[in-house]
Amino acid sequence: MKRIMVLLAILFLSSASYSRENTDSLAYMFIPDPASFFNGAEAAAKMLRPGKVKGGELSMSMGIMLGDPGFHNVRKDRPVMCLVMKPSAKGGKPGLAYFLEAAKDNAVRFIENLKQMKFICKQSGKLIVFARSDGEVSEAMKSVSLYKSLSRTKKADHLYLSVNIKGFMNFYRPVIEMYLQRIALQMQIKPMGTKYGGDAVNDKNSERLIKMAKVYIYGLYEVMNQCDSMEVGLSFSGESVLASTEFFASAGSPFARFLSGVSPGNLKVNNHLPENGIYSMIYSCNTESLISFFDSLVLSAEKRDPALSGISKSLYYQSFANLRNWWNGDIAYTMGATETGKITFSYVQSIKNRDDALKYIKEYGRISAQYMSMLSQNGKGAARLSLAENSRTYRDISVSRYDIDMDFSSMSAEEQKSVEKLLGKKFSYEFVVTDRFFASSTEPEKLNRMVDSIADGKGGTDFVSMKEFGENYDTYMDYDIAAIFSRLIPALGKVGDENSARIREALSKIKRADSTILFVQKSESGSAKGKLKVPLKFFSEVMPIMSEIEQGKPMNGGKMKQGGFN
Repeated sequence: MKRIMVLLAILFLSSASYSRENTDSLAYMFIPDPASFFNGAEAAAKMLRPGKVKGGELSMSMGIMLGDPGFHNVRKDRPVMCLVMKPSAKGGKPGLAYFLEAAKDNAVRFIENLKQMKFICKQSGKLIVFARSDGEVSEAMKSVSLYKSLSRTKKADHLYLSVNIKGFMNFYRPVIEMYLQRIALQMQIKPMGTKYGGDAVNDKNSERLIKMAKVYIYGLYEVMNQCDSMEVGLSFSGESVLASTEFFASAGSPFARFLSGVSPGNLKVNNHLPENGIYSMIYSCNTESLISFFDSLVLSAEKRDPALSGISKSLYYQSFANLRNWWNGDIAYTMGATETGKITFSYVQSIKNRDDALKYIKEYGRISAQYMSMLSQNGKGAARLSLAENSRTYRDISVSRYDIDMDFSSMSAEEQKSVEKLLGKKFSYEFVVTDRFFASSTEPEKLNRMVDSIADGKGGTDFVSMKEFGENYDTYMDYDIAAIFSRLIPALGKVGDENSARIREALSKIKRADSTILFVQKSESGSAKGKLKVPLKFFSEVMPIMSEIEQGKPMNGGKMKQGGFN
């Protein structure tokens, strides 16, 4: 029996990727194969800064820090670990310790180099553990088993990071609480309306905005209190950087229950988007779990600060909470931009009940109009929201429209020009509500295409992230950085015509797959697993041009317009 257990343990360790380890440390960074890590990181650095990075530069820099520039005394094929240890006192400074293996017969020489650099060293076989104090080294020696365990796992990433969030919060909670109290006091020193010479209405609006800001800050803090740990794996592959993440909520917490909620898993709403724009997203969740989680955060904020009493019963929050009655849990969204840089939006959401959805949309519009007025100063600068019901019909489906009239009175002429380029003088979006979907777009032609797709059951918008990672996730995001730059350049401000044209030409040659940041995530069993892919082709093509523009270097043998982006 004992032999069988040993065999099972060996099989588990050799086949598993990095798993959560039992450790009292606050965090650790683990590099399974330093040579592979240096090669991958330097390849990425060369893509980011063409012609600026030399081979071996990164490993030499780390070697210099260790007193061994050529890595003659250290094994580059054996793991390196950096350990962040708990402070000896509450709110104190964390300790740092380093683990690596010395090259054959060079341990003594390496230790002597470290001692000259004022490090304290201890040895466990070929493993060298060093830190700045005897106490830190002694504490670090308790984690030798962690190093050995990680060394036996499958080398899936070039770099691996584990953060004990609960440990950080336990030690630094008094400090964080002190800062929260200080922020709360500063928020109440003087209402914004009075500060800017406003009247009682503006004072009341300022008070509401301050309450919203407090709920956000307290809510974020409460989320951190409900976190257990986070793990990140980083890999360099060809012309991209891939990060894998796993986030664990504390067992039994409202956050864990939210991450355990079973989503509809439909993800078919993207079939009704008219395009995959410069930024697109699909999200699926369990609506009841989501609202219950937010309820817990708001109630926690009310309990912490008596001034927030009644927020959970407010019309604005209850309107949000009513999502549980009509939203089915799936949404898809895309943002685009015209050739002149004007922003466009399209959005589709699955619904449970058409009547409840219509009621919510109208109610939310009224509340949003009220909150827009809060952003004004002495009645200036606030946009005005109005609803035009049944403004037109398409395929026997009623189309309504929200209009947002911009108020430019508090802007300078230059600011007004930029906003008009991005949003127009009047920002409008149409919407329809069918038995199963709520769809909206700033472009009537695109909304018509969405209605066609919903009515005919045809269509579909391909996401690069879905092709890359498959269809087993709750969240998908495509972020086309080349398209964002090329489409929004006309609205970014004063850009020389030649510079702008040159950048746009370079961007037009980059394939979407080489310029799109991809992200996916799936929540289950109290944790959220995600993957992020960042292509480097965009940076290698554009950064040299941007650098030349900033330096004012001549291009194409002529004189470059000075100023670049102002």
